[in-house]
Amino acid sequence: ANARGTAVPSFGNGVDSYDWVDGVTQKGSISSYSLSARGGNEKTTFFIGGLYSDETGFTIGNELKKLSGRFNLTHNVSDNVRVGVNYSMSNSDMRRVGVENSTSAPLTGAYLQSPWVTPYGPDGNFQNTGFIVNSIAQDALTKNDFNLVRSTGNVFAEVTFLKDFKFRSDWGIDFVESDSKYRDPDILSPGGYGYRSNIADNKWLTTNTVNYNKFFNGHTVGALVGHSFETSRYDNMLVEGSGFASDDLPNVGSASTPLSTSATGSEWALESYFGRVNYDYNSKYLLEGTLRRDGSSRFGANNKYGTFYAVAAGWILSEESFLQNVGFLNFLKLKTSYGTSGNDRIGNFAYLGLFAGGSGADYNGQSGLIPTTVQNPDLRWEETAQFDVTLNATVFERFDIEASIYEKNTISLLASQPYPYTTGFASATRNVGEMRNRGLDLMLTSRNIKTTNFEWTTNLNVGFLKNEMLSLPENRDPEGRNHIAGSTAQRAIVGESLNTFYLVRYVGINPETGNAEWLDKDGNVTTTYSTANRVVVGSALPDFTGGFTNRFRYKSFDLNTFFNFSYGNKVLIDGLRFTENMTSAYNKSTDLLDYWTPENRDAFAPALNSPTLPNFAQLSTLHLQDGSYLRLKNVTLGYTLPENIVSKSKGL
Repeated sequence: ANARGTAVPSFGNGVDSYDWVDGVTQKGSISSYSLSARGGNEKTTFFIGGLYSDETGFTIGNELKKLSGRFNLTHNVSDNVRVGVNYSMSNSDMRRVGVENSTSAPLTGAYLQSPWVTPYGPDGNFQNTGFIVNSIAQDALTKNDFNLVRSTGNVFAEVTFLKDFKFRSDWGIDFVESDSKYRDPDILSPGGYGYRSNIADNKWLTTNTVNYNKFFNGHTVGALVGHSFETSRYDNMLVEGSGFASDDLPNVGSASTPLSTSATGSEWALESYFGRVNYDYNSKYLLEGTLRRDGSSRFGANNKYGTFYAVAAGWILSEESFLQNVGFLNFLKLKTSYGTSGNDRIGNFAYLGLFAGGSGADYNGQSGLIPTTVQNPDLRWEETAQFDVTLNATVFERFDIEASIYEKNTISLLASQPYPYTTGFASATRNVGEMRNRGLDLMLTSRNIKTTNFEWTTNLNVGFLKNEMLSLPENRDPEGRNHIAGSTAQRAIVGESLNTFYLVRYVGINPETGNAEWLDKDGNVTTTYSTANRVVVGSALPDFTGGFTNRFRYKSFDLNTFFNFSYGNKVLIDGLRFTENMTSAYNKSTDLLDYWTPENRDAFAPALNSPTLPNFAQLSTLHLQDGSYLRLKNVTLGYTLPENIVSKSKGL
């Protein structure tokens, strides 16, 4: 048995082995405790509550403890004045592990680690396992703590004046501060290694609106005008060092060799002016229009502000006389809208020609500056225009149906445009493309059975989406199509979807020769692997997604089941390039035991002497899988106490 008390099997040849997957996985658990109180009177209401949760992940070293509290208060100063405050604060303490697809992530490393490599040496102590981190030692010895403190609050005042007008002013804050501490022991990083990072993100915002509502003779008219402003300041400080005299010295300040010290900051602001007008006649005819002008600090001086608008109309057809006598039709509504919106979610200062100093910016031993960003004062808002039509109906007093079709066209797409390396820049954020989304959303609610003792209701929703890139910057692929490569496996291509897989097509193992075979660009079988033969092989976007819920009630018992599903998307399992690589030093999939021999012609892997063996694990459709699924996500069983018991408990 090892130091964790786990039995260590043997290969039978005197070499110990270790089940790394079993060693890094565990049963996760969540414990949550909450306490709250609410109350008040006609003028004042309040709510106060707290929550404590303790979570353990399914991999070792992944833990979270969170304590949070919330306080809400509203007070009617008079019939025309109302004020309030909402405030919440949370403190989260985490033990963290490396992100997946990294050899320092427990589960990824466990699948890549060879079973004859054990976490313990002959003396029973932890040992360094090389490039793939010893996750068992890491869990026991490495300090990887993350503390997050967050405060969010809002105060508001509402004043009603001239009977139909209401003024509201909101002021809010969102303060976030995180503290990361990492310390590797000598056994994992010779000499020891550590860093500490402190990040603060402080945001405040205000919104002020005037609202008007008037009802007369079946007409309802409403209008709203307002202004909002928000800004955020981000600061990050990092210290990093190596070379510790002892593992008992946890702080980075004890390192003998400073590796890096940095302090960076960033800031952004967003200002908006907006208005809305809505009209309703007898709850039958509905109209609404909105207009807003948004300004973002993320854009160049020539285009900081963008103007966006929307119009919508609704018609309750079932209220019309010509449909009153349609017996099976209980409700019918038609609504449509068209509008534009903007997106500014890019990095700060992308429009400026920035320079950076520090490490890598020295010249001949002297401090200097290097250019990091291409200047672009014309950088502007990404704009999306959407048109949709929705039909709502209730028929036979049993079925609720909703069907929506829509088209979204995005222009001035914000993306990273590749640059020739001769410019000194790899890429820059530009307004470089157009994209279209077309879709159909369907929803059906069916009240299947409803009696005194038994009820059964079903809800089904499904959404179909067709995404297409309409234009991209000049960057031709071998087929002459403009594209932006996101990775070696995926890219955006004009005429294809946003997340298109671009891979070499894998055929299989030739049963006669034992060689792996692929297709070239023209569809011819070849035993030569080449990335020049990559073609479009599928999309990461599904053809349709959805879910369905069944609710059952029998007397006081209720049962809810929720399924969700996705169909038509592809998923790339990139880690298979390592576990299905016959020439690598990583742990290997047992599928590789199914290699070609004259007696085993229908094999998964090539012959051991095949010239295609070194390229068998190269990125191809061999690693591309169908992402379709149907999942039972949640099952809930409940029991409702009889009313007489509830009434008695309230009277205690």
